[in-house]
Amino acid sequence: MGKLRAELLRGDRKVGVWGTGFIGYSTLANFAVNGVKCLGTDTNPLIVQTISDGRVPVPSMEYWLGFNPKPLVDAHMIEATTDWRKVLKDEIAVHMVAVPTEKGDKPWDGALADVTEKMAKIDRKPNNPPLMIIESTLTPGKAELAMLMRSNRL
Repeated sequence: MGKLRAELLRGDRKVGVWGTGFIGYSTLANFAVNGVKCLGTDTNPLIVQTISDGRVPVPSMEYWLGFNPKPLVDAHMIEATTDWRKVLKDEIAVHMVAVPTEKGDKPWDGALADVTEKMAKIDRKPNNPPLMIIESTLTPGKAELAMLMRSNRL
């Protein structure tokens, strides 16, 4: 883990964030302010444009963050895209998955299944697998589903 930390802090590798709402954007911004380059992906072009303009996409979050993200965007510490394929590149070592896991008041795994299927397409050497961290509340059995999908056993 020390090697990965060093690569992230040197800028050799990046953190990829899937979903840039409250959890995803705060993850993106906090890694960046601590010296780690981040690439966020979201399906909403307005959110991606807001982030790319150096503005916070979640109302009132700028007060919670306690810092201005614009200098981080200008320094290319924070980048955002609607093209999820960019997050599958080798330079992305850690994948923070912050997608919705409910619709309305019911559990829903559509977005998580979508991200997991996309990540399963990563073709990495066995000694360089990506690290996937799910930052959402999961209903029972969903972590096992994600692991099976990632290992191409489904």
